[in-house]
Amino acid sequence: MLRPLTVCVYIFKNLKVITSINFFLRWWKDVLAYMGLDHIRDRVIECYTWSYAVYHEKDLALARMIFAKLVALTSVLDDTYDVHAYTSIEECRMLNVAIQGLDTS
Repeated sequence: MLRPLTVCVYIFKNLKVITSINFFLRWWKDVLAYMGLDHIRDRVIECYTWSYAVYHEKDLALARMIFAKLVALTSVLDDTYDVHAYTSIEECRMLNVAIQGLDTS
């Protein structure tokens, strides 16, 4: 039988992960809205899981978020420039313009 304190600690740790996923999900929705591309697969949880597998320590939350964003953007590029994708040249140009217009600061 689990002790109540153990259950509370488990819930608290999972709540931190859920908060990080929600932050990443909001960022993902903003990026997709900015790009205006509707053919991109929604792979938020997969991208975050990859980053969590690489940076699983508690104090590496920033590195985990950066890595998750890089995986997500790589997925966008893969979905857009895939040979077998159903994207047009115009959609590829839209992504190119969106990438060039990103503010790096």
